[in-house]
Amino acid sequence: MRRQAVIYGGDDRVELLESGDPRAGRAASALLAVVDADRVTIDGSTIELDAPPVGAALGLCDDVRFAEQPTLARCSAALVAPDIALTAAHCVENARDCAANVFVAGWALGADGAAPSVASSEVYRCVEVLHSDIRGSRGMRLDFAFVRLDRPVAGGTPLPIRLDPSPLEIGAPLMLASFPWGLPAKVDATARVEDDRDGARDFFVLAADAFEGSSGGPLLDAAGAIAGVLVRGEGDVEPRGDCDTARVIDGPGAESATYAAWAVRALCAARPVDELCDGRDVCGRAPPSDACEAETCVECDALAPSEWTCVEATFAAADGCDCRCGAYDPDCDDPTTPVFGCAVGEACGTDAMCLALPDGGVTDEWSCNPARWLDGVCDCDCGAADPDCQPDACDDHTERRSGGRGCAVASAGDAGAWLGWAGLAALLVRSAARCGRRRLARRPR
Repeated sequence: MRRQAVIYGGDDRVELLESGDPRAGRAASALLAVVDADRVTIDGSTIELDAPPVGAALGLCDDVRFAEQPTLARCSAALVAPDIALTAAHCVENARDCAANVFVAGWALGADGAAPSVASSEVYRCVEVLHSDIRGSRGMRLDFAFVRLDRPVAGGTPLPIRLDPSPLEIGAPLMLASFPWGLPAKVDATARVEDDRDGARDFFVLAADAFEGSSGGPLLDAAGAIAGVLVRGEGDVEPRGDCDTARVIDGPGAESATYAAWAVRALCAARPVDELCDGRDVCGRAPPSDACEAETCVECDALAPSEWTCVEATFAAADGCDCRCGAYDPDCDDPTTPVFGCAVGEACGTDAMCLALPDGGVTDEWSCNPARWLDGVCDCDCGAADPDCQPDACDDHTERRSGGRGCAVASAGDAGAWLGWAGLAALLVRSAARCGRRRLARRPR
């Protein structure tokens, strides 16, 4: 987990096979350690692991929990089909990462606390990254990867994925299964959702005792389904003399996890995989679905035009304005939505390309989304005059007279008002045409 080594309140991690939580039992045969390939040497049936004590490897203080246990994993993953694993994209993003890592089953202490014993048959090669997405720099904070292994995991039972597109409830209990600091598998059954990010549903914020190596670990909901993939968090170890200890925080959680439903939706839109996507729409739902009403699933029913070059599932998905994607994203119609794909100091124009902001950027008085400054559309009621507006388009930046968005049209008492109504009518016509195109483009259910 990036820059992450933190405990919230008390340390609630327990050994995977010692947990009394039934979800831990289900996770035991599905959890996989992502390991640098050069740390595993196989000669026939003989296997040698480069797994030194974590305390010595990381310079931890002697009294740090589990300091004497071996460290091996660099990330975590979960089996979601007989030969498909779900992890974080920053762990295995592309073919190069795929070749540089192996997936190890059975990296856990025995039920009696015995040291982990891994057989050569429990080591699996990554043969293909089916789909990955890592857009932390674009604001969406997506971070997931589906990888195919060289063979089905023997004795492995894939975990189900929570496909419900609705956000998790704040306070919802979760269980994190992972390899913190590369240690043998641990679970934290006290994890909880602290921010559902309902407006974006790209990731959620939670409190969980997680460390580097926990990235990619599944977060299981009360039903035992994967609700999210742990990807990042704040904080780090704290120095204590000439050694380090884990940081302890009594405040709110700051870990982040990609919504698993979003990951499946993106996979099935970009590259349908029979084991996970057969019969599902781009939302990842398997029809028929009583939970999928038109008014709640419209964002998943629009298909991207042929010019669209980004992930299809991001088109008209109410997930933010995607720019530089070859076609205009209808999400850009919402002036409050964030803009992705443009550099700092750029806005997304109506031609789906990024436009450079004027020298000095947005004025201090501008109160709307900075990406809406000089994006080709006149914005009113933003505290400052928008350079996109023609003269007299906005009266005191609050009253629209000749087209734009952000406030009511002036009263029909002068020519300026008439022009305002004409501009509004034109906008409505364009909006209706666009809505019509989206209805025609909806995926049949």
